[in-house]
Amino acid sequence: MSQISTNGDLHGQVSTLAMICSSPAYSRKNRSVPKELRKGLNSLIILVAWDLWKHRNACVFEWAGPNVQVVLQIVANGSRLWCMACASALHELLIRSLTPDSL
Repeated sequence: MSQISTNGDLHGQVSTLAMICSSPAYSRKNRSVPKELRKGLNSLIILVAWDLWKHRNACVFEWAGPNVQVVLQIVANGSRLWCMACASALHELLIRSLTPDSL
């Protein structure tokens, strides 16, 4: 399976992410996630894909430079806002992924 890299063509990375998320292998992997975390994972995937797409559009149409650090910051801020807006499944996923026991 393809991996998203931190350098290179942002449009290609968005296309790769779309291909991964639509593949049968992704569906099998997604089902292997515990049911109580699946909704949060799907929310995070949507948030990341949307923010990548918006950053890609900024690069293409506004001549912004591709910057992974900017995208990561936007995703972190967006995740925080979604959690404040009662995205409880995403909040639970993030809490579990950031606890020392889960590392």
